[in-house]
Amino acid sequence: MQQDAINRHIDAIANALEAQGYRLGMSADPEAYKAYVATLPGYSISMPLDPARVELDGNFIWITVTDHAGDFVGIETGRVVHAPRWRNGLARLIDSQEFLAEKRLKPFSVPHPVQLYGRLLYLGGALVNPRHRGRGIMSLLVKLTLAHQCRLHDLDGCFAWVRSPHIGLALSHQGYGFAGAAEVPDTYWGSARPELFYLVYSEKAAIERRWQMEPKYTIKEGAYA
Repeated sequence: MQQDAINRHIDAIANALEAQGYRLGMSADPEAYKAYVATLPGYSISMPLDPARVELDGNFIWITVTDHAGDFVGIETGRVVHAPRWRNGLARLIDSQEFLAEKRLKPFSVPHPVQLYGRLLYLGGALVNPRHRGRGIMSLLVKLTLAHQCRLHDLDGCFAWVRSPHIGLALSHQGYGFAGAAEVPDTYWGSARPELFYLVYSEKAAIERRWQMEPKYTIKEGAYA
């Protein structure tokens, strides 16, 4: 039953995009991802998604949207990580800097109220062509990536990082749809970007409730980024 519900959401999102002339692509090949994003102006691979630094085989997908001419519109990625409870879950994974795949002078910490354990989906690497922003494409890509990874893996939760201007979007039902948020005490980029930064997340129960909702997705001019 859960798989059927997820498939209905996948179909509804795909239909909403295709009805506006957009085309979807999906791959699990990390090297193809690295080659593809090298062609995108202004795109840089973050440490948790760099196949040169972390193992991505079998736990990673990337989804693209192009227009009718085949030009780039948007991209989102999803990487499944294991954060067992006996190792203090996501908090241990982040605090040890294993997830970021590099050592930092100022360690990046998980906010104290957030407790996520088990098989978790990291959603990141997002970009939308400025000419197509304001139509809800990124919101649909986040939900579509989550749906596909839920179909492939028995997820216990999902998480992402967003800057403060996007926190309302991240938590809204029509936006990214995360269930909770907590301010990050030490930002990912350190002092380079001093604005407030948030960890947004959903636990397993919140994800499962989403698939039980009616799968209604639309693209509206100026509605969401």
